[in-house]
Amino acid sequence: GGGGGGSGGAGAAAAPGAREAEVEQDFLQRFDAFLDEFGGRVGVAIFEPQWGSSQAARPWPERCLKEAVRRCKERGISVLCDEIMCGLGRHGRGGLFLSQ
Repeated sequence: GGGGGGSGGAGAAAAPGAREAEVEQDFLQRFDAFLDEFGGRVGVAIFEPQWGSSQAARPWPERCLKEAVRRCKERGISVLCDEIMCGLGRHGRGGLFLSQ
């Protein structure tokens, strides 16, 4: 089976970051499906690079955000990044904006 469950039991821990990579890949697959179905009707995609209080002000995983933006632009969809909470360097990662 391709589910990855296997017989490793509780002692078989995933590599650090493996779960995050799996979640990102799942998101991008679902995002592609959304764009395939509705992309022709979307003019602008709005992203919030640093999630607000609902996600404890965590930023998007950088690779995932850049890939989502790239996939929009590839389909001719304009991208707007709402960085009111994290722009102008308030995110602590150097630079002015997380979307750079």
